Order: sequence, then C-alpha cells, then structure tokens
Amino acid sequence: MQRIGIVWQVTAVITDTLQVSARLLDAAGQIVAQYDGEPVHRARPTLTWRPGERIVDVYDLPLQGQGPFTPLLILYRAADGREVGRLALPGFD
Repeated sequence: MQRIGIVWQVTAVITDTLQVSARLLDAAGQIVAQYDGEPVHRARPTLTWRPGERIVDVYDLPLQGQGPFTPLLILYRAADGREVGRLALPGFD
C-alpha cells in the first residue's frame, strides 16, 4: 500500500460537487492504482466545505509492479467530469 495524504485549504465558497481522483502512475505514465470519489472517503462532500477550513484527506492505494511511481491528485466536477485542478507529488521507488 502507498499512502497519499493532502490537506485541502479552502479559499472560496465551493458551488459544485467535486470529486477527487487519487492515482499512482508507473514510469511510463500508466495508471497502476486509482481511487475516484468524494474527498475524505465520501465523509466530507465539497459543498460542506467553508472558506478558511483545512480538510485532511488520505488515500491508501495498492502498489502493483515495480517502481518508480508518481502520485497524482486530480480534482474534478462530479456533474461533467471537467477537471478543476491537479497536483503531481514527488515520485518514489
């Protein structure tokens, strides 16, 4: 398992239901593990987030194959899948 942790810093009112895609990419950029759903394992829908709030979020993804791996987080609108942000984290072996 590989744990990916992030603290979301809410800077504005959120008016769309957002989902997160937590992914592990292999050296070729292929997805080897993935979680998609509401942040905080569906416990904190983004419509409940308030400006100034910090939301702690953790994803445990199974490792398959050999590294190196690159964690990638993508935030997208649930209604249409439109991406609203992405963050590539430092890779690991």
